[in-house]
Amino acid sequence: MRIRSLVEYVQKTLEVSDAFHLAYGSLWFRGVSSSKHDLVPGVVRRNLSEDESSLVGDFRVGLPAYSARVPTDPWELYSLMQHHGLPTRLLDWTKSPLAALYFALDSLAEGRRDDPAPVVWVLDPQQMNDVLHGRKKVYVPGNYAGNSEDASLLTSYLPTSLRGENTVPLSLPLQPIAVEPPFTNPRVLAQQGCFTVHGKNVKGLNQLGKPHGFLQRIQIEPRSIARLRAELDVFGIRGEWIYQDLDRLARRILTESR
Repeated sequence: MRIRSLVEYVQKTLEVSDAFHLAYGSLWFRGVSSSKHDLVPGVVRRNLSEDESSLVGDFRVGLPAYSARVPTDPWELYSLMQHHGLPTRLLDWTKSPLAALYFALDSLAEGRRDDPAPVVWVLDPQQMNDVLHGRKKVYVPGNYAGNSEDASLLTSYLPTSLRGENTVPLSLPLQPIAVEPPFTNPRVLAQQGCFTVHGKNVKGLNQLGKPHGFLQRIQIEPRSIARLRAELDVFGIRGEWIYQDLDRLARRILTESR
């Protein structure tokens, strides 16, 4: 069934949550504009995996000129790159199903019945980590509590230039991992952001998750895009709230004045 209204979407979200037997906040959501898009991060989609270190280096060189605060935590810096559009091995997720629906519809015009359906993917991150890493937990960088094994595993997912000068060389793991770094970025906080981080395996999460059941999807009827966007707006799920951005606020005010 394709979702045609916000009421249907909320109901379907609750059904999926019940199927996973998890409470609110335990599931992660990702909205994408087409069911044909694989769940791969930017460096994989753009074939830039071999160039990631140089991208990180250029970003770090230019950052002080444009920001009064330069993050010292490597995961915060890595996520900052991601949220400003630089390709990384991070894939954005949110704990808010409404925010995910907004992202699925944001760049789309009203569609036709035969158009590819926008999709909201639903992930059980603990189950994913259990299947791929043997640990039923979400990893939190910086919160190792003396667990050197967790520290080494998470460090191995960082670009080498963000690992620190005295870090023992570690090879990038094969499979992706679900992480929830602590953030101070207002945009990430507003979006209730979290990440999966790809390793060497370039397959999409939708391909990896299919046989293991840690991923489900909710399809949206393309002809209902305008209706769903208007219903989200009624509940305050707007661009300026999602992006914490004055440009989005001005755009919305201009649209409403017409």
